[in-house]
Amino acid sequence: MIDDRPLGIRIRAALAANLRALLVIPAVAVAVALGYYQVPAVHDALAAVGRLKAEWGLAFSAISTGLFAGLLPVLVRIAAGRIPAGLRRRELAVLVPLLTWRGIEVDLLYRLQGLLFDGLPGVWCVVVKTAVDQATFTALWATPTGILIWRWKDHGWAALADGAWKRGLAGDWISTLVANWLVWIPALGAIYAMPADLQIPLFSLVACLWMLIMSSNLEKPAAQTSGA
Repeated sequence: MIDDRPLGIRIRAALAANLRALLVIPAVAVAVALGYYQVPAVHDALAAVGRLKAEWGLAFSAISTGLFAGLLPVLVRIAAGRIPAGLRRRELAVLVPLLTWRGIEVDLLYRLQGLLFDGLPGVWCVVVKTAVDQATFTALWATPTGILIWRWKDHGWAALADGAWKRGLAGDWISTLVANWLVWIPALGAIYAMPADLQIPLFSLVACLWMLIMSSNLEKPAAQTSGA
């Protein structure tokens, strides 16, 4: 179904639906970053994860993001009865590969930004990386491709082939992007404040929470969904 509501209403609805994400996710990301720098036990545990990331490289990014942002949220939704039985394979077949590949994309983005901006003073380095991340990769690539993949996942090729998907696409992009920025800009402040080898692990955790909360906002229990 195409959302034809005025853009302002759609943005307010997106913000209201994502209130939990706005409150919870940045707080978790900041808590992890503070724990790394202030709590020795947390520092040591995360340092071990960082060594694993350094050893495995892109493979770690693919596996961690595919597992925590892709597979785990789908399994939680299945266990909670939020995905009808007939749609479970499609959810797994689409979201796990998508998030696995997204982990590689994000790792390459973080590496490129490190090459370009790591010479900047600490706070400015974090600010610039966050701004570039959200203004380019997120706004111009991750958000629009994510919207198209979700529409294809939920409605199939027919919904794209008939051209109806074009209606409301700009509004979807803007409303999604605004909600995304309010969650991810503060979260990325924490992510980019971490050492390079711990940025992807924290990203995977944040993405896991993001997927869980976003999915719970969009779905009804399977017993209440047609086709259950």
